Amino acid sequence: MNCSGCGAPLDINDEKCPYCGKITPYGERMFEERKEQEKKKEADNLPKMKYASITAVAILYVITFGIYSPYWCVSRAKSLNELYSEMKFPTWAAWLYLVLALGVFLMPGSYSEMGLTEETGSNILGYLMLVLTGISILMSFCARKILQQHASRFIGLDAAANSVAPSIIMIVICGPVYVQYHVNKLIKMKILAPKI
Repeated sequence: MNCSGCGAPLDINDEKCPYCGKITPYGERMFEERKEQEKKKEADNLPKMKYASITAVAILYVITFGIYSPYWCVSRAKSLNELYSEMKFPTWAAWLYLVLALGVFLMPGSYSEMGLTEETGSNILGYLMLVLTGISILMSFCARKILQQHASRFIGLDAAANSVAPSIIMIVICGPVYVQYHVNKLIKMKILAPKI
């Protein structure tokens, strides 16, 4: 066998020409085999995330009056931080989100019990609800970015951006429910492994 680049004689097991450095057909096959072995090894060591029924997540979101959203963030923070991503999920912010949500949910029934007028109490509650909504949206965007960076390692950056939680409107409206849908999708695509 001769090199297709410089015509030098080659051994059958040469992966590249020792004279000009051109990759041989054998070298190309070996490269592809190594790549497949790496993919298989990587698939065996895929980070795990919890698979959850979207119907169940949506029902929990509604019957808990939105408390499931911060719970989802706290319970998925460690898994998100184990994914192949430069960005890390802010665990402290997830806990802050949960504490604030529980605080709003567990507020006394009457503002006068807290020493506030009705108007002041309503204003504080309104501001807290806006803050919680903002945190929910930010946490969902953060989880989306981490999932996209993780997926880009397997399917390419453009494909990941276009297929992993691509709708900004759905992120804003549905938050963790929409993100969980895409976690389930990545598990089905074998880009994530299911956590049991």
